[in-house]
Amino acid sequence: MGAGCKNRAEPERQGGYAVVPGPVFESSDPSILEVKPDGTLKAISPGKATIRAIAGGIEAESVVIEVSGQTFHELKGGRSKLAPGQTAPITLRSFFDNGYQIPWSDASYSWTVQGDAIALSDKLGGGGTVIGNEKIMTGVRKGKAKVSVTIVHNGKSETFERTVTVSKD
Repeated sequence: MGAGCKNRAEPERQGGYAVVPGPVFESSDPSILEVKPDGTLKAISPGKATIRAIAGGIEAESVVIEVSGQTFHELKGGRSKLAPGQTAPITLRSFFDNGYQIPWSDASYSWTVQGDAIALSDKLGGGGTVIGNEKIMTGVRKGKAKVSVTIVHNGKSETFERTVTVSKD
């Protein structure tokens, strides 16, 4: 159960809204759209669902929410040319076809390097947490290397590659 929700029909004196304690949220189809106890949503599979909220004896239902079926990915950064010792970030960002970004924590990532021209290191977030969809590339020696990342999300696996040349130019 969430901590509370705002009742816009009853303004507070300071210009805010009254808070109704103990709202309950549910999805018309939890196999498509999951509603967490705090009211946040998580897309599970393609389809359409509505959200029902009950707070202070009042029920409300959302408009129909469509969860997109297709995803697309962007392999960003990771320059195609580096000098020895030079670093560059590389990131795989994933989106549903309706534009919503898939949180990196909802997928798994496997990074590999073919060749010895570069090295990959983890990118760390707050509290030293490894950010799964981001790495730091470092030029090691003259030559070429191929960086690959495989993402697994909702049971589907896709691999993306970038070739990197390390030279002193």
